[in-house]
Amino acid sequence: MISPPTTPWHSLRLLGFYRLFVGVILLAVAPTELTMGLMGESHPLLYTASAASYLILGAFWLSATQYFRHGFQLQLYFQFSTDILLITAMMYSSGGLSSGLGILLVVCVAGSSTLVRGVMPYFLAAMATLAVLVETALLERASNSTTYTTSGALGASLFGVAFLSQVLSRRLAESEALASAQQEALINLERLNEQIVEQFQNGIIAVNADGQIQLMNRTAIHMLRLNHQRQVNLSDISADLENSLKQWRESPDTPAPKLHFPGSAFEINPSFMQLKATGDILITLTDTSDVAKEMQDQKLASLGRLTASIAHEIRNPLSAINHAAQLLDESPQIGDDDSRLTDIITQQSKRLNAMVENIMQLSRKHKSTPETIDLDSWLGAFRIDFCTEMKLPGSQFFLDIQVPHQQTLFDTSQLHQVLWNLCSNSIKYGHSEDGKTRIHIECARHATSYLCLNIYDEGSGIPREVADHIFEPFYTTNSASSGLGLYIAHELCAFNHAELSYQHQEDGGQFTLRLP
Repeated sequence: MISPPTTPWHSLRLLGFYRLFVGVILLAVAPTELTMGLMGESHPLLYTASAASYLILGAFWLSATQYFRHGFQLQLYFQFSTDILLITAMMYSSGGLSSGLGILLVVCVAGSSTLVRGVMPYFLAAMATLAVLVETALLERASNSTTYTTSGALGASLFGVAFLSQVLSRRLAESEALASAQQEALINLERLNEQIVEQFQNGIIAVNADGQIQLMNRTAIHMLRLNHQRQVNLSDISADLENSLKQWRESPDTPAPKLHFPGSAFEINPSFMQLKATGDILITLTDTSDVAKEMQDQKLASLGRLTASIAHEIRNPLSAINHAAQLLDESPQIGDDDSRLTDIITQQSKRLNAMVENIMQLSRKHKSTPETIDLDSWLGAFRIDFCTEMKLPGSQFFLDIQVPHQQTLFDTSQLHQVLWNLCSNSIKYGHSEDGKTRIHIECARHATSYLCLNIYDEGSGIPREVADHIFEPFYTTNSASSGLGLYIAHELCAFNHAELSYQHQEDGGQFTLRLP
């Protein structure tokens, strides 16, 4: 990431730290009993006082740049003036330019010139040069030695340093401005990319080589029914999705299988792509359930129009066939073999009539009229009605209310039809090893806080290769079934903003009705 531009106060603070460091060294070489005594041989007291003042003022100016950030240029000029005064005093007390302290003036001019613009760097250089000339004049009067040539060279150097410092500071400012503009452009581009990704109708997940999530948009969070806390690893989301990614890495040309997540109505088709720039893997989650549902709706709409037009023509012959079969069965001359044939005719007529009724119900798509249902009492009444109608002993119908006093909003007749269909299938196919049917309905609250009904029996469950198609219309493995029962139950739940799903269990299977 590009670093933010350096502020003038920060630069002035750095000069303060430099001044403290130099002040400690200058005081350490002062001519006293406790120091090395390398400087100030001409005027020891003046040197020691100047070095101590330089250190103390350095600490003061450093505190000012931290806690009193007002009058930047005024502070800079005061600091520069005190530096020039004290450094030239130490030069004078150490024998002039031969002491080597003139280099401190060069650093002082260079550091200060980077913080001002225009003619001010040259004014600072002129002040330092004037101080050097005054110091040289005082030494000449005391020692009768001429060092103006050296002083002039140092003054010229100070002007050259001021010029170079100004050029460099200008280029540095331009570079910082360019870096700031580029940083702002990158930030805006990143925000734009985030908005674009968030607007995708498909789920987007980016993971690195270790499976750590780098990016995930709201659509993916909604599809996977995740909370809004940041997910760290792909394995935290779904082991199936992680396995699909591993299979894709081993065989990129093999299409990934569709994924179903518990409690989610989405049928997700994942696709993977490696980003060449970063090496990350981009996972795109496409919901194919809407496409499949639209195709089914078109199919049923066409079927409904066809059925509505010929229903009357089918029912009349069916009624005649059924009536004729009943008359034949009542005839005293009919034998046992013929009676069996009339039973077949009657049963198949009823089956065909029921199929027409189911298709007509789907084509009309009656709207639900939701009512507030007290599940405790309603499920108890349903249990009694079902056991009475199906002649099922009450000891074989188990009702487990794990969260009592719960209410839901559902069309009572449609909820009755859904549960009746599921329980009837248990009687037909859910026999346990002893040949009895035991039905269980649990009213529970799921881990993600939604209310649900779990319906299961003690049978072997639905085979895995069949379970993926049980909610498709006209799909059946029984020749005596129309294949519309579970599809109608699924559609009725959708009418009431509920969700019906099937999950495999270790010893069978379970239907889960998620209530609104």
